[in-house]
This record gives sequence, C-alpha cells and structure tokens, in this order.
Amino acid sequence: MRMPKRGDVIVFKHPTEGKDFIKRCVGLPGDTIELKNDVLFVNGSPQKEPYKTLRGFGGQMSDFGPITVPEGHIFMMGDNRHNSYDSRAWGALDLKYIKGKAMVMYFSWNKQTHLPRWGRIGRVIH
Repeated sequence: MRMPKRGDVIVFKHPTEGKDFIKRCVGLPGDTIELKNDVLFVNGSPQKEPYKTLRGFGGQMSDFGPITVPEGHIFMMGDNRHNSYDSRAWGALDLKYIKGKAMVMYFSWNKQTHLPRWGRIGRVIH
C-alpha cells in the first residue's frame, strides 16, 4: 500500500479497540498539527476543509496541540469534529494498523430515525 496523503479517508484497525474505524488523514510524519477554535492548522497553515462539520459538543476538542506527528504514523480526524473519537484522543496512528483507503459509502445509518440513509449509500468518498 502507498503512503496515505493528507485528505485520504482511511480504513484502519483501531490500536486499542480492535474494531475497524474510518477517519480522514490530516497529518503525515513530521507535520505539526494544531486546532485553534475548530480551524485545523498543518505546519502553521490553516487548512480548507469543505467536508468538515461541527455537530455535537465542541469544548476541549475545538483547540488542540500543537503536536508533531512521529515517523511511521499519521494523524487521523473525523469529519464531524465535535463528535469524533480520533487522534486527538488516542494519538497518532501507527501505519501498521492501516487496512486501506475508503472509496465508496456502502452503508449509512440514521440513529435518530433508525433507518438507513439511502441517499448516502453508494456515494464516492472524497
């Protein structure tokens, strides 16, 4: 497998939970990652993130870092930043846990209605 790029959506085995997770790679080895008032900075530059949503609770996860991503690791964040268990909580992801790049939304569940989100199923992941 090739080295992930910033912005790739990655499927990986969570390092402590043992379950598969899907998150977006926002930092590569050597990158400095910081979140200021929900704005992601990589190596001091603010990032454009058209996919990002801010539903749920903000608070302590709205500001984070700075940290430097260690060699052999990547920094993962969920697109729904206020409701995501990601590298801000459990640290940079060791490359050995990567399973592959996510390509297509194969299922989506609405927790409020307890029904599938039919309009999302089969969509290409960007």
